[in-house]
Amino acid sequence: MNEIHHLNSSWYIEINNFARHTSFAHGFLATYANLAGLGILALLLLLAWWFARYDSSPALAVSRVLWAAGGTVVAWLLTDLILKPEIAEKRPYFSIHYVETHPVKIPTELLRPITHEFSLPSGHATIAGGVIVGLWLARRRIIAFVATVAGLLLAFARVYVGLHYPFDVIGGIVFGGLVVGLLSLVAVPIINRIVKKLMAWPATRPLVSGGRRSARFVSERTVGGNYGTTRSPMSPPGAPASVNLVPPAADDTDHAGAAPQAIPPEWPESTRPEWPTADPMHRPDPAESPE
Repeated sequence: MNEIHHLNSSWYIEINNFARHTSFAHGFLATYANLAGLGILALLLLLAWWFARYDSSPALAVSRVLWAAGGTVVAWLLTDLILKPEIAEKRPYFSIHYVETHPVKIPTELLRPITHEFSLPSGHATIAGGVIVGLWLARRRIIAFVATVAGLLLAFARVYVGLHYPFDVIGGIVFGGLVVGLLSLVAVPIINRIVKKLMAWPATRPLVSGGRRSARFVSERTVGGNYGTTRSPMSPPGAPASVNLVPPAADDTDHAGAAPQAIPPEWPESTRPEWPTADPMHRPDPAESPE
């Protein structure tokens, strides 16, 4: 345990010395380590939700993105309310007051205000880990890659500004990713059922479906109507459904151009019906008599 603590402290001191010699990055990383990094991750989640609405299976795609956001919140609450008070690790600047003691003492470089909250695991890193894993599970590959870079930079920035040990952010990323990844097996199917119900309501459909391709979900649920997918009663099991694009005529009898009905051979000649002619306005003359 002492070796782990020594390694953790030595890494912190090295990164803190690096921060001291890179003053040009202080302003950016000090801002990014606080709210800017979290804002970028939130924006990436919003973009993932927007594009998921146009997926070929929008209900499942949106459900995965919603869990990426919701699961991250769950992981952060577990970290802040349970893990931090139980572990009760102090912030590094309360234990390491100086990063160099020879030949002169150099105080620890702090780029953010001091906080008295516990350190392990990092809440910011927990959020980063949850968003990263959630977006990869949602199969938003480009957005997930950007979130991975942004999340790792956020974790590094938390150490760079002097607020966390390296193991604090490593533990946060791992814990956030595990919570989102493991609970997704239960949470995503539940969210998916809710999203499908939202798709059936016109008022909430735009929230989970954004294009014509995703409208296929609604049309496939319509069977036997004038529009949508229909299946013939004589179709064999497993035959694909056909799409009825034209509503049926109100009255198919005596309709011009209709296919003639088959006449049984036993019908007498006098009872054979007259087929409609090519001209829909033509009517037989009563004075005419059959030859």
